[in-house]
Amino acid sequence: LLFRLSGPMIFGVAKAINREHNAIKDCDAVVFDLSDVRHLGVTASLAIENAVKEALDEGRQVFIVGATGQTGRRLRNLKVLSLLPPNHIFESREEALKYAAHAVSPGLAERSEQPPLDYGSTALS
Repeated sequence: LLFRLSGPMIFGVAKAINREHNAIKDCDAVVFDLSDVRHLGVTASLAIENAVKEALDEGRQVFIVGATGQTGRRLRNLKVLSLLPPNHIFESREEALKYAAHAVSPGLAERSEQPPLDYGSTALS
């Protein structure tokens, strides 16, 4: 599951994060993509921390992307990043998704590297 957040994450967004993290219950791995977060407020940080801890407690693989600048400092101060192995923290969403796919299904990442099938240029009508 890709949990992509963007823009300023302030007080009102925390409620939405709490509501949406219920979707995590139906997956084996979750990638929290914070690459486009301009500001991470305390309440939203705590909501992310809660979602990460709950996913880990339930045995899910958790990955974080884009925890840089103020966002990274806030997550480090809350010790959220220390909950994860260093190889579960990424700068690139693509790399995190590949790693997550491999973590839950080792053969999947190799299959996704194959070029797509070419069915020619026949247009559907």
